[in-house]
Amino acid sequence: MYLESTQLVFGKRTNLEIANTRLVNKYEEALQAEIVQNNDIAEMKNSIEATQTHLKNMQETLRALKKRKSRNKESTDLAWQIQFSEMKLKNWRYLDDGSWVSLQSLKDRAVGKLAQSQVL
Repeated sequence: MYLESTQLVFGKRTNLEIANTRLVNKYEEALQAEIVQNNDIAEMKNSIEATQTHLKNMQETLRALKKRKSRNKESTDLAWQIQFSEMKLKNWRYLDDGSWVSLQSLKDRAVGKLAQSQVL
């Protein structure tokens, strides 16, 4: 039996050749699996890099939006201050309810209330 398994028989492969072929096939499969795994790792790295780049871009956009919002708030505050000063120069007053009323109108209201209280 041992001699038959190690000797070449015409037209047939020996057990040693079969074992070598199986070993080579397993090695090739392992090599292919490693190549696939390396490709997957490379794809993951590329995906991570793309995600990091996207995140950096989003952070820059957010910073720019915050700066713009800050500038908009400053310009809104400045516009409000200008409007407030202009209205005060024109003898208008800003009421707590958010409306503007002329100083003359306030005086008229006060006089009307005073007259009404004296009549009662």
